[in-house]
Amino acid sequence: MKVSLQFFLVFLILIMSLLPAMWNEAVNYSYSSSFMMENYPEAAKWLVLNMGDNETALVPVIGIFEALEPSLKGRLVPFSDVWEGANVVLEADNDLEDILTVRRYLVWYLKQEKTSYIVVNQNDPYSARLFEKEVQDELVLFKVIEFHSEGSIWNERITVYKFASVRREIFSLALTTEPQKYEERGDIDVSFGETGMTILYEGDSGVYIPLFLNSSLIEKLLLTVYMTQMSSQVEGNFVLYLDKNGNGKWDNWDVDGGILIPLPDKTLSFWGILMSQEFYKIGYDIVMVSLVLNSESPQTIAIKSITFYEVY
Repeated sequence: MKVSLQFFLVFLILIMSLLPAMWNEAVNYSYSSSFMMENYPEAAKWLVLNMGDNETALVPVIGIFEALEPSLKGRLVPFSDVWEGANVVLEADNDLEDILTVRRYLVWYLKQEKTSYIVVNQNDPYSARLFEKEVQDELVLFKVIEFHSEGSIWNERITVYKFASVRREIFSLALTTEPQKYEERGDIDVSFGETGMTILYEGDSGVYIPLFLNSSLIEKLLLTVYMTQMSSQVEGNFVLYLDKNGNGKWDNWDVDGGILIPLPDKTLSFWGILMSQEFYKIGYDIVMVSLVLNSESPQTIAIKSITFYEVY
């Protein structure tokens, strides 16, 4: 009896010592989960406010969106339908050919159904698996808005895209190898490899790449920049330089007169960032692109490709 009492007291002391840690873990989990679910109401509300009467959207977990915003019923399609339509079963070991098959079906579906928005949750396999790797095909999306909770251990991110109906690709630059011409400015180290052009920099720095893009007569232009790495405090702009004096080159290193595109959110999704931007009637040819950066401490960013499309 005495031994049993001693054992009970030791067990009780052990449990009491663990309770604070267990409580903190429960609080942290609850806090993070609330952040995770916080993005769905924001995304659902955005769809209600921005979708036209005859527009539809592809979404992950359709039941959540319809429960949050009943007016969306009948206007949403789950990503699982796309996999079923492509006759591909979602599995842990789907190979690249499976993904390409679903992507081809998705392109066909988007063209047929005129779906306006594609909502991707990076933690939902039906939507996220289609964008795990950079693939060159007709599935060209541009980002409209992103919902991200900074405090979540799940790093939950819901991104709303639109499908770009591409007329033709007019320029593409792969940065896995060094371009013929480029210039570095500031305290910067640039290398080229599988992840693209990797830039280690500090302070005011930049990389400038001359090119010539006959864009003056193009009605609608889409730029995509695929980034594979970005450290936490990267700040700066991607800049398009316009040939406003008609001599086919850029005469001033200043960004004045160029088109500044702020770099996206500092946190990379698990497949990288496909930064995209649409332009209407630029009216000038583009003669140089640059990455103009600034930071008080060493930072790293990597860009794998830059592509321009003419879109409908």
